[in-house]
Amino acid sequence: MTRNSMWTSLTTILVVVVVAVVALGLGARPRLGLDLQGGISAVYTPVFDTDEDLTEAQINEALDQTIEVIRNRVDSLGVAEPEISRLGTDINVQLPGVADADRANDIIGRTAQLTFWPVEELLVPGLPGYTDTPPCVMQDEALDGTTFYVLNPERPQPEDGVVCGDVQLDADTTAGATGSETPSPGTSIAPSDGATDGATGSSAPAEPASPSPAASPAVTETTTESAAIPGPDVQVVAAQETTTSEAPSPSVAPTDATPAPSDATPAPTDVPTDVQTINPEDIDDGLPAEAPRPLKYRLGPAPTDGDGDVLSGDDIQDANAAALGQELGVSLDFDADGEAAFQAITAQLACERDQGQPGQLAIVLDGVVESAPNMSLPSGGDRGVICDEGISGGASITTGDQASAEDLALVLRAGALPITLEPATFETVSPTLGASSLRNGLIAGLVGLLLVGLYLLYFYRVLGAIAIGALLVFGALVMGAITAMGRFGFALSLAGVAGIIVSVGITADSSIIYFERIRDEVAVGKTTRLAVSRGFDAAFRTNLSGNTVTLVAALILYFLAVGPVRGFAFTLGLSTLLDLVIMWAFTRSVVGLLAFRGKLGSSIRRRQAATTTGATEPRGGMA
Repeated sequence: MTRNSMWTSLTTILVVVVVAVVALGLGARPRLGLDLQGGISAVYTPVFDTDEDLTEAQINEALDQTIEVIRNRVDSLGVAEPEISRLGTDINVQLPGVADADRANDIIGRTAQLTFWPVEELLVPGLPGYTDTPPCVMQDEALDGTTFYVLNPERPQPEDGVVCGDVQLDADTTAGATGSETPSPGTSIAPSDGATDGATGSSAPAEPASPSPAASPAVTETTTESAAIPGPDVQVVAAQETTTSEAPSPSVAPTDATPAPSDATPAPTDVPTDVQTINPEDIDDGLPAEAPRPLKYRLGPAPTDGDGDVLSGDDIQDANAAALGQELGVSLDFDADGEAAFQAITAQLACERDQGQPGQLAIVLDGVVESAPNMSLPSGGDRGVICDEGISGGASITTGDQASAEDLALVLRAGALPITLEPATFETVSPTLGASSLRNGLIAGLVGLLLVGLYLLYFYRVLGAIAIGALLVFGALVMGAITAMGRFGFALSLAGVAGIIVSVGITADSSIIYFERIRDEVAVGKTTRLAVSRGFDAAFRTNLSGNTVTLVAALILYFLAVGPVRGFAFTLGLSTLLDLVIMWAFTRSVVGLLAFRGKLGSSIRRRQAATTTGATEPRGGMA
């Protein structure tokens, strides 16, 4: 290795160290886990409210969907770094920084039920009626000061007669991001005879042959972004009376392929042409103008089956993503009671569609509209959904793309398997215990570092000072890396601190291995420069072998373990990789540059002479 390459390596790693130290000096800190920050730790056991025997696949689907529901609920609590995972069939929930245990348990533990509701009116941001109910989202702030949006726990619910549309939220979404979606045009419920891949029924037409009041767009946007809220200068067509509808949403059509009567298609009506400009700053809902605002749906009375029970996920027999003619979507089958209720509500909505009302069926999960298909129009050989007749048998919901079809099918299948969560363990973790343990651990670590430093200086003189420098570089890089990883979700726990402390010994041992190899080369008559070069090659191979074993063990622990053990595995693996980088870029460069300048020869020879005359052999390294 040439001197120029040594200078380059040394300069690069020192620049990174300086950046890390400056960031830490300016107040950047690692994100703390539950045991250091305090919060809620709970394990929930699912209880399936059904008498049927469930397959393992059905149970897994229901658990996965439940975890997603819990994750959305936890976001509304403003938790910085929740950990939600499965422990067999149990669900493990870790909520750092949450102090209100009763509220957390109430939000997480309530059953998420899938229900179907007729849509009486679409409420568009900026138009009358939208701000009569609480906002669908609220603004929150992360530890680093960035703002993002989460679902508002006080958002309107079906029992209030209004629900929020689907809004795509991300914990890293900052203010200014749109983050919302509306049902895509052409999404519809149709006969299922034309479905493939195991589905039954016919395909819904991609677009209605003739417009109807429900299918005529009442909301148009001049921007290219898919957003529920119009941006500045967006042109919105005013709704007739108080009802506002959007471009064709999902539609429903019957499964019977009998040709439709000639009068089944409603006559087209005039589309409103009055245009007004909506400025988001004029929407008085307490949110910034850039906040995501999904549509709201005003609901009618819930459909019920013959027993008087509300049509829900319990009535779904099966739902599968399938090809529906030239479209993609979901084939849907109900049991006997559900089929009767579904036929009644689709018959009613088809009549409403013909009268110029939305004619949409909202599929609601946990207080949010997952999809809102409308009743498909008769077209060609397809009957569509006929007023006062509805859909009997299976139905198909077109979605437009495979991912949306699979997501909706999962929601519908899991909705048929509602889960009640019972807390097996639920405890509040105090931050004082973790802080005390951390303080004691840091004191022990500092004492250990002091003893190791004295050992290195006594036995290796100048080389010992280099080893101490490597430990300082290691500390700066590890803290900087963990702080940076906090922005991507990593939270430092006591187990993670233990992994770092273990790695301190690994880094010190790497320097000792190198120094002992240099002594061995000098002992057989090599010059200092040659001993430094050859000693590093042999020492790095030895260190690489040992660190590889440690890294493999850390990877196995990380992927197979859960909870705090994963934190230990992560910091151990990260520190092991940094040890290799430090040995290559820092230790080798400093030792090599000093050897080129003739600064190490006398120190090594004195140490070698002391060893040959019976001085105590250092035990920290490997020959």
